[in-house]
Amino acid sequence: MASWQLEQMVKERIRECGPMTFAQFMETALYHQPYGYYTSGAERIGAGGDFYTSPLAHPAFGSLIAVQLEQMWEKMGSPQTFYVVELGSGKGALARDIQGYSQRLSPGFHLAMRYITLERDRSRLSGSADGLLSNGLPLRHVQGCILSNELLDAMPVHRLVRRGGRLREIYVGLREGDLVEEIRQPSDPRLEERLEGLGVSMAEGQEAEVNLLLEDWLGDVSRALARGYLVTIDYGYPARELYSEARPLGTLMCHFMHTTNRRPLSRIGQQDITAHVDFTTLTEKGKELGLRALGLVSQARFLGNLGADAFIRRLGALGLPSGEYHSNLLGMRNLIDPEGLGKFRVLIQGKGDVSAGLYGLRQERTSGQGGLANRSDLPVPLLDQHHIDLLRGRYPHLAWSPENLA
Repeated sequence: MASWQLEQMVKERIRECGPMTFAQFMETALYHQPYGYYTSGAERIGAGGDFYTSPLAHPAFGSLIAVQLEQMWEKMGSPQTFYVVELGSGKGALARDIQGYSQRLSPGFHLAMRYITLERDRSRLSGSADGLLSNGLPLRHVQGCILSNELLDAMPVHRLVRRGGRLREIYVGLREGDLVEEIRQPSDPRLEERLEGLGVSMAEGQEAEVNLLLEDWLGDVSRALARGYLVTIDYGYPARELYSEARPLGTLMCHFMHTTNRRPLSRIGQQDITAHVDFTTLTEKGKELGLRALGLVSQARFLGNLGADAFIRRLGALGLPSGEYHSNLLGMRNLIDPEGLGKFRVLIQGKGDVSAGLYGLRQERTSGQGGLANRSDLPVPLLDQHHIDLLRGRYPHLAWSPENLA
């Protein structure tokens, strides 16, 4: 019912005001109160939803980020208070794992860390006492780290196409009662300016997406962060790759019941809509705002540098039952699989007199140096009821093994 109501609202808006930019449509489909995809209160992430994220795949993700945060704290001089502000925290899976594993790290770091979660929708806000409901970043004078995981790819984007040698924009219009795509003049001169500034020249017929909200988002972060780090983990590429002719249809994708499609005008409010992140704009615009880029690596390399391989090696020595061992092994490997979650990108930017040399950003896999090196006392995190079991999700017949019936 909610999908039908939201579709009717979109159609009525078009009848009254004319075609919508895709950014306006995407904002409505994802964030309209109370029928939007992320605001309806329905469970969207996990085995029973439409997709899963790294924090749900295995607690090793949050545990290794905690190791990186500890090093950031040390590089900032081990301040008495170290804030970690997670943007778009959802139900708090990542917050729970980072805070939980920080108790295993140096006592000074655990005592110094103050974890704050921000979420724009009340139904998705975690139960943390330090959770804030906000559509922006209302904090100031933060010293520590601002963190986001799979946040920017869900920001509304404009869709562009080159037709007849000229840049055009793809709108959402109405024809004979059905929502359709319409090609019109660009709605904002900044769209063409963005591509020109990046040195991008789209081929005839090529489609692409542009997120005009990135500058505002970076401005919010820069105003909030007095000194420290910004960590952005998301699907995306540098502009040269993102706008390559190898992607003639752009990167827009919809997710529904763990399947993907390119039909954003269907199932309005019932399916996720995403577009890959332009890391070049994040880097260049961030530099203008005092956020200097310290490094951009794949998630596979980032987690590998921090010690994912060490967790995997030590997993076999725990004496776990076969099913539990293989479930944890698959979850950990998926985090660093170059064709799976490992293909996410991790961008770390710094503000103020913070030093580089972070474990996770090394350009070669160096799990033997830094990260978990010489820290065999640290426990291997294991799946629990807060995570999804990818093995049993893919091979449900394993749930009937004699081991589980015992």
